[in-house]
Amino acid sequence: MPPSNTQNDNTVPRRVLVLDFVNQAKDVKSDYLSVSVAEAMLDPLKKTGKFYLLPRTSDGHTSTSSVSGSSALSLSKGTFDESEAIQRAKAAGADVVVVGIYVTVGDKVMIQTKALDVHTGQMAVAKTASGQLDATVFDLIQNLANGMSAAMASALPPLPRQIVVTQKIGSGFYAKDFQAHAFAGAALALGKPNPYLSAGFGASADLKFEFLHPYFQPYFYMGANFTGGQKAVESMSLFTLAGGASYAFALPVKTAFVRSVGVTPFLALGSTFGSIRAASDLIAENFSYSVFTFSMGASLDAYITDVWSAALSLRMDYLAESQTPLPIISIQLGVGYRL
Repeated sequence: MPPSNTQNDNTVPRRVLVLDFVNQAKDVKSDYLSVSVAEAMLDPLKKTGKFYLLPRTSDGHTSTSSVSGSSALSLSKGTFDESEAIQRAKAAGADVVVVGIYVTVGDKVMIQTKALDVHTGQMAVAKTASGQLDATVFDLIQNLANGMSAAMASALPPLPRQIVVTQKIGSGFYAKDFQAHAFAGAALALGKPNPYLSAGFGASADLKFEFLHPYFQPYFYMGANFTGGQKAVESMSLFTLAGGASYAFALPVKTAFVRSVGVTPFLALGSTFGSIRAASDLIAENFSYSVFTFSMGASLDAYITDVWSAALSLRMDYLAESQTPLPIISIQLGVGYRL
């Protein structure tokens, strides 16, 4: 895995694949430049500190498998083909691919190189250099590599971490903007009326993310509540698992300590199970139960950093038991984290 960007925990360096350069004139005497130019790009790119370089083996080729049955990551027909270069880079897990050609005529050489953004297919940087095909060609190559690396460092900043998470999903799925919460706080059973249960303590965790469409955000929740009893009930435990949908709204709020504020309402369906300890006629008995549950509510996030927030949750879990349906209101404080 590439190292994380030390300047911003919410970004990661781009993964760069450098392909062998194409000998456009097919001059056998200059074949050595194909690998030499590609190898010369590696050290200047590394020195920028902005990229993660996919390794190349000692024979001048990357260690990843290739497309079209060729083990070498040079373009398969010896001609320049940007679409094939991008396809090979995707197969290698790269975000950027560096490609190029060179043409030799007599004792002259011209080298052209490009950096292609694999995610957009667009050209980010292009450089050309010309010179003599003699001992000075290596100075020409080094200067081209230095200029190309500096331009790439400027034009190709680190990627937001959510893009990296999206790529990990694979198989054409679209998922990003992951956010998780952990809460703890009070829970109150509301009955109609409810002389049996008193306020209790609860803890919960949830996860939401954007999937396939920006307006559909799957939501998953699990929580536990423990409450004391009145009259015939000594205590009750409640464990809830639910899944549904949510959507995050940004609010135009910003202070010296809060970078941004967001509100996330949600709806979910699931199940609540647990046990009730009853003390009817001074004889204590334990009863297990499992009921269908409808959950709704919202969380409020005040982001202290780009990824961490102080959070407040207000939710209602409606236990749809046929004879004694029970709504549970929870008010909890916690922390949030988002990718």
